[in-house]
Amino acid sequence: LLARGHDAKRPVLVADSDVIIQCDRSELLERWRAFGAPIVASAERLWAPHPPRSTEAGLAVDPFAPAPASGLRYPNSGLVMATSAGLDALWRSIRRIDTFPCCTAGTGSTTYTDPSRAAGTSATPWCVVNDQTCLQSVVARVEAPAARAELQDRRSPRQNGNLRIAIDRSATLFLSLFYLNPDDVVGGPDGRLVFARTNTTPCILHANGACKRCLLAKLGVTRLVTSKRAHALRWDECRL
Repeated sequence: LLARGHDAKRPVLVADSDVIIQCDRSELLERWRAFGAPIVASAERLWAPHPPRSTEAGLAVDPFAPAPASGLRYPNSGLVMATSAGLDALWRSIRRIDTFPCCTAGTGSTTYTDPSRAAGTSATPWCVVNDQTCLQSVVARVEAPAARAELQDRRSPRQNGNLRIAIDRSATLFLSLFYLNPDDVVGGPDGRLVFARTNTTPCILHANGACKRCLLAKLGVTRLVTSKRAHALRWDECRL
C-alpha cells in the first residue's frame, strides 16, 4: 500500500466476504481508534488451524493469553483493520519469521514439530502456509517479549512502532461467530445484534468456520451458499 502512494495513516479494513456489517463509517472508525493500536484483529473461541498435539513431547504449547470472560482468545484473520503503515509492518514481519512461508503460532521454529521428528527421525516439521496462521505467529511473538526481537526491523525503527497489534477479545469492533452458542448473540434495543457475553454491539460479525449454521438460522439466515451448493439451515445441524 505504501509503495502505491497510500497515506501511511489511512485506515484499511481487510474483511472476508461472509460478514454482517451493522455500523456506519464514522462509528467503525471511532471503535477502531479506541484501541489505540495501528492494527486491530478479531478473535474467536477455538484455535484454528491448530497443529498436531503431543503433550508428552512438550509440543503444541498454546502461546496465547488466557481466555477472558468473553471466551474470545485466538486471533482470526477474517477481520483486520489497520493503518496502511500497520499492514505494511505486519506483512514485513511475517516475511521475517524464520520458518516463512511456513507459519506456526509459536515463538520458535521448532515449537510445532511432528512428534516423530522430536524422537530423532527425519520427519518433516508441521507447516501451514495460511494467512490466519501467519497472523497468529506474529501475534504470539509480539505478545512474548523474548521473541519480539525476531520481528524487529533494524533498518526501519519507525516500522517497529507500527507493529502494535490489538486483539479484539471484547467484541466491541469485531465478532467471530465460529463455535458460539445460539444464545451468545441476541437482539439489542436498537435492532442491532449484541454479543451477550460482553453486552457489546460489534460493528462487524464474521460468519466464519463450522458450527455456525444454527446461529445463522436464529439470525434469520435460512439458506447458506457454499462453493458446492445452497442448502437450507436447520437447528439440529450443529451440536455445541
